[in-house]
Amino acid sequence: MKLDNNQINRIKKDFSNNTAGEYQYDNNGITYYGHYIPLENFDGYFLNESGDESVALYIKQINTIVLREELITGFCFTLMLLTVYTYFKRRNEEIKEANKKADENLELIYKAAEHSMKTVFTYNQQTKDLTMKTSVLKGSIADKLSKNGIIKSVPESIIEANVISKESIEEFKKLFKSILLSKESFADIKISYDNKEEWCKILLYNTYDKNNLIINTIGIVENITEQKLKEKEDKKKLEVYEKLIKNSLIYAKVDLDSDNLFELNGNSISISFSHFLENNVLPRIKEEHLGFILEKFSLINLNKIFENNKDSIEIEFILEHNSIYKWVSCIIYKISKNDSNKILFVINDIDNKKIRELELKKQAEIDGLTKLYNITTMRKKIEFYLN
Repeated sequence: MKLDNNQINRIKKDFSNNTAGEYQYDNNGITYYGHYIPLENFDGYFLNESGDESVALYIKQINTIVLREELITGFCFTLMLLTVYTYFKRRNEEIKEANKKADENLELIYKAAEHSMKTVFTYNQQTKDLTMKTSVLKGSIADKLSKNGIIKSVPESIIEANVISKESIEEFKKLFKSILLSKESFADIKISYDNKEEWCKILLYNTYDKNNLIINTIGIVENITEQKLKEKEDKKKLEVYEKLIKNSLIYAKVDLDSDNLFELNGNSISISFSHFLENNVLPRIKEEHLGFILEKFSLINLNKIFENNKDSIEIEFILEHNSIYKWVSCIIYKISKNDSNKILFVINDIDNKKIRELELKKQAEIDGLTKLYNITTMRKKIEFYLN
């Protein structure tokens, strides 16, 4: 394929992004046109290419025959006409067969799109008619807006139906406007109908003839709602993550399955998490809290802390830091929503906050006049010790 660097780079980018595209090149005076569509469920691409090479070859052969036959007798001329007639009849049958195969290839594209949960449609830029080619959207808002599989006056009619979220209207208009001037256009569009919101990725691309005139505009729709929700969740978790590690004394990323601490205070590392706790954390914990922490920090317990859909737990204890005992907060946070065995382990200094909290608690429990426990606190403590 005689492709220029721009086309090669664009094809590489399409393959990296798992998106569709098209290309065109000239080789020995012949123009070739191709387009490709990812088939996710088949782990590959469907590629279809056509060229005018065979037509040019047949025309050359015909010219040679005509030139030769002009020099022979009328009988040979008649024979030539018969030969040409037979040839064109066969050629016409070949063209019909080629068209049939092309239709079959297009049908394969539609079927592949259905299996990969994508919708294919064609769009007429002159009439603004959108024709759905696959049934993935049956029962959806696009299906409800169409009549016999056709939606008129796109994009205006879809916008007027109030199914495009306000934040995506301009992007939706731009999508159909830009395809008039470029080979390809795509956008992530938020739609809203039946009291629910979804995101879809819409790709439009033009196919061209040998005169570089648009033959058709093809569109592919993919539901990316889960992807958008994950991006939103990841963004939220990143914000939480940044708040957790800000001004922390220690933070580490841990894989509980392998008991491996693979990041410490922002630096990549690979050591045993149990060994790290035993040598760097537990010896610094005040003795009165040690038994409780040993139980909480055991691998058996850590592997169970995220049951019941918890995302994090927090434990407070006294830790020696720079030769001074301080109240600290240890937060164990689940890094991935789908993987509870990778955690963020953060220790923060809460000494000033905890001292104020204990002082307020003491003030709430002590009678100001007698300096003894008040009646409410006394009852709680008696019940506790009796139990």
